[in-house]
Amino acid sequence: MTNELNKSGFITAVSIDTTTGGAIGGMGNFVSALRHGVQSLMSPSQSQSDLPTAEPQTAVVGEHSHQPRPGCKFLHICVGKRQYSTRMDHIDICEKRTDRAIFHTLRRHYKEVRRELIGILFKVRRIDFVKFQMGPNGLVYSLVPDQLPPPPPDNLEYEYFPAPPQTRPPICPRFMAHLWHCKEEVPEQNFFCKRFPKKKDTPCIFTSDNEPTANLGWGLHIVEVFNISLIVWILFGFTAISGLIFSISWTLLRDDISGAYAVASYITALTALLLMAITTTIAS
Repeated sequence: MTNELNKSGFITAVSIDTTTGGAIGGMGNFVSALRHGVQSLMSPSQSQSDLPTAEPQTAVVGEHSHQPRPGCKFLHICVGKRQYSTRMDHIDICEKRTDRAIFHTLRRHYKEVRRELIGILFKVRRIDFVKFQMGPNGLVYSLVPDQLPPPPPDNLEYEYFPAPPQTRPPICPRFMAHLWHCKEEVPEQNFFCKRFPKKKDTPCIFTSDNEPTANLGWGLHIVEVFNISLIVWILFGFTAISGLIFSISWTLLRDDISGAYAVASYITALTALLLMAITTTIAS
């Protein structure tokens, strides 16, 4: 017990005397030290003053926050979420100064949106500069490609350079797709991304205002198509493996190798017709 009190700081020194007087005096010192420790525990002001105080935490505004952030810029991204719907989200590019950093953030955001398994069947074909109408639940409609906000002083909410642009769009959709897929060719400078329309202070959110321009916004639209080459390779692998397994199983069970490969050929031909039907449907 003496060692525990000594470690806690209530007793700084203890001496043990084997004599009778020393034992009595030592016991008196022990009781005094114990009383002092109890008084220290009962005094909240003294105990709290000795404890280290934690510094106040500063609230960090997330990338998807709608709170005003003076000096920050938001880039609107439109991605198809369902067969007939397109969803808009925004990324905070306040701390991202180069094209490579912004394109990296765009790819990461796209993967978060397309995190479901069916997302591997899509690929990015082009990226358009669009004007859109904001709807409830983050949905957008009436997407018009090759559009930019009016230049100042007609529009002070968006920023891009040069304003007005020399060409429309400032960067063609195919070259935007090239920068998307060829990561090593995106420069470590602010050359392309300064042409993106960025909203100042706050992102675009839906409001039930009756003004015509209340839910009007500008941004980028990531246009997707089915990854036909991947679908073909998946069907080819499935057909080859299933046909081979069926042929071997039929040969071992029925001892009929010609009949096994006849059925396997039928399955292969049927799969080819199915692939043609899928490709025609996607193309139409």
